[in-house]
Amino acid sequence: MLSPLHRPLKAEELREHVYSVNGTPTDCVALAVHKILPRKPDLVASGINKGANLGDDVTYSGTVSAAMEGTILGVPSFAISTGWRPSLYLRLRSPFCHRSGTVHIEKTAPL
Repeated sequence: MLSPLHRPLKAEELREHVYSVNGTPTDCVALAVHKILPRKPDLVASGINKGANLGDDVTYSGTVSAAMEGTILGVPSFAISTGWRPSLYLRLRSPFCHRSGTVHIEKTAPL
């Protein structure tokens, strides 16, 4: 597991099952899988991110990197981003994310 270069990686439990991590989205996934969760999660759903994450942008995206980290750690993962009308993106994308996660879990073979 990688850690930030200039400070220790820390997780603070804000309330039961809710944490704040002082690292990148990738750090959050790695820390959750290796240290915080009692077992490997069924799914990593990263996002909803404001910004399209298209083309070369995908290599710089924390949202996409978090999903990639989950996949590397053996957890089915997906990232979702949006690039239009920020005032609507959560309201319109949330049901889609929920359905995508449900389908992903139903259709993914056990690792």
